[in-house]
Amino acid sequence: MFSMRLISWNVNGRRGATLLAQIAALGGRGPDIIALQELCAENLPAWVDGLAAAGLPHLLDSSDQLAVAAANGREYRRTYFNLIASRWPLRRLAQLRLEFPERYLAAQVDRDRFPFELHDVHLPPGASRGLVKVEMFEAIHSLLATFCERPRILCGDLNTPRAEREDGTVEFWGASHPAHRERWDAAERSVMLGLAEHDLPDVYRALNGYSAAEASWVALRRGRQWGRRYDHIFASSALTATACRYLHDWREQGLSDHSAIEADLAG
Repeated sequence: MFSMRLISWNVNGRRGATLLAQIAALGGRGPDIIALQELCAENLPAWVDGLAAAGLPHLLDSSDQLAVAAANGREYRRTYFNLIASRWPLRRLAQLRLEFPERYLAAQVDRDRFPFELHDVHLPPGASRGLVKVEMFEAIHSLLATFCERPRILCGDLNTPRAEREDGTVEFWGASHPAHRERWDAAERSVMLGLAEHDLPDVYRALNGYSAAEASWVALRRGRQWGRRYDHIFASSALTATACRYLHDWREQGLSDHSAIEADLAG
């Protein structure tokens, strides 16, 4: 038996003193592995040094994918990428063919006698990127709905769901895209709910049910505030989740526009 702590966090491309505070905050939680989204090239060296000092010397990032042309020619400004850091050696897994491939990073984590896969994702916002978001959900589902001998973890900023209700009803973003509503909702649902059929349930909901209402991203516009639970961890049953929580203090302190999500897992 072993236990480990995973943290996933969209760090919002922060720099300078805020970046150093992010590294200190992460180190203070004693994680064994972290998955980050929204890093940029100019702050990568600081992350590499800081995480190594925090006991996470094994790192992979997807910055190399920024040089890959968008798969269908729909070029947008592409700056951010993902990073995985671990106490244990990492081996990069095959890249998905995506419009924005830098938003996906997967590794085999070579923990002694218990290797597992970690898939770190950052789905683009549908309001500005349209079907690119749908296509990425479809690709993720296609990959992870297949059998794998190793346990798997999927985590990151998924930019969905739109709403969750206490009775377990989940609302996705298809209604905002009527021309593609059926496909849109099916794509988001296939990951958020459908992967549970393939041994990748939503860890937070599995432990806390739908009575727990939390937002990992909060917007304030024209005096109105609302939030969404955009950040998620899904894990195979071989990695038993004993706790899953959102670290809202980091967002409230201005370290990022997202709360981190943390899970304690045992294998």
